[in-house]
Amino acid sequence: VYVDPLLALLPADPLWEDWAYRVAEEISFGWSDHEGPPKALTVVLAGGSGLWPVSHVMAQLGAMVPMCESEGCVHFVRASRFIPNPAVGTKLEAQPGKGLPEMKGLLQKELASFLRKCPRGIVVIQGVESLRADLLPALLPGISEQGAYMLDGRPVLASGATFMLIADLMIEDEVLNGGEEVFGRGVKAALESSWLVGKTAGTRAAHTTRDEGGRMAMNGWVDGGEDVDKDVAAVWAVRRRIDLVAPLR
Repeated sequence: VYVDPLLALLPADPLWEDWAYRVAEEISFGWSDHEGPPKALTVVLAGGSGLWPVSHVMAQLGAMVPMCESEGCVHFVRASRFIPNPAVGTKLEAQPGKGLPEMKGLLQKELASFLRKCPRGIVVIQGVESLRADLLPALLPGISEQGAYMLDGRPVLASGATFMLIADLMIEDEVLNGGEEVFGRGVKAALESSWLVGKTAGTRAAHTTRDEGGRMAMNGWVDGGEDVDKDVAAVWAVRRRIDLVAPLR
């Protein structure tokens, strides 16, 4: 794994230089900082519109692992391909398209097919902020502890893979300059807001509480409570599984 292509995408700061070397090491040897069962390393790179062309980001991430890329083990996914057509199944349909169940199935099948070929491959999802909350469950089998998809009736392990999620978000300067922990919290909060567009603040607040450590947690998520809004639960499930976050330059 070559770290220079990743460094070229990050701010020129010793903090993010150390971060990049850590990511490169984890991709090479596995996600060792994670306590508990094995899981895929899940990384978010976040920046505002116009900072880097998508093609440049993709090229740099591919250059990190040239051997994997040459073997087809770096897989790029554009989230915009999986936006369901709300008109499907209605008389108002104006163009061909697919609805939510089909889109979830297509995304899961694409990821499972790639991971069956490359169990330690790298999945790069561009525009992850544009995914709808009800599509996020398609990611959970890949980024969860002991993660696995089902394909043709057989499990496809995902815990050895790396997921790089590219998010186009407007980041406030105080968050950007607040260090790794502050930046990570800010990006996760921004992703939550983007994924839950259309959900009121009251709805989100009604399904959150503080756990014993003072962290936000979903009411009923752990025990499967029926009162939890499914979209909110999916967003919080993905948020908890994000391991590392850094800014795009």
